[in-house]
Amino acid sequence: RSRSWKADDSERLSPYYHWASQIGQADAYLLQGKTAEARTYYERAEALLDRMTAELPMTSRRQLFLTQFEAGTGRYLKLLLSIQGAEGKVLEVIRHARVRALRTYAGGPRTARGQSKTAELLTRYSTLLAEREATQA
Repeated sequence: RSRSWKADDSERLSPYYHWASQIGQADAYLLQGKTAEARTYYERAEALLDRMTAELPMTSRRQLFLTQFEAGTGRYLKLLLSIQGAEGKVLEVIRHARVRALRTYAGGPRTARGQSKTAELLTRYSTLLAEREATQA
C-alpha cells in the first residue's frame, strides 16, 4: 500500500540528508541569483551541522566525518564575501567553524562537571571573546 509523503516524514530522514537538502537549496538559489534565500539555507545548514557535530560519538573517525561538510561552509563563506558589508558575518562564521572543528578533538581528560578540559577551555574562550567584542562595540 502506497502513501503520499507528508511534511512530518522529514523527521525520519537522517541528519545528513537534511543537511544535504539545505545545501542543495542554497546552491540552487545562488544559481538563480537569489542571494538572500541562499544565505538563509546556508545558515540553516550550518545550524544543522552544529547539532550533528554535538551528537557524534567520540571516535577517531569523527574528524574524517566532519571534513566532508567543510565544502558547504566554504560556499557559504564565498557567498558572504560577495555581499557588501557582510565582513562581520564572515568573521563570525569562520570563528564558529573553527570552534566546531576544535570541538571535534575535545575528548581528553574530563573535568569535575564531566565535560572535557578542551571543551571547558573552548567555552571559556568563547565567553571571553564575546565579552571583549561587546566592550569594543
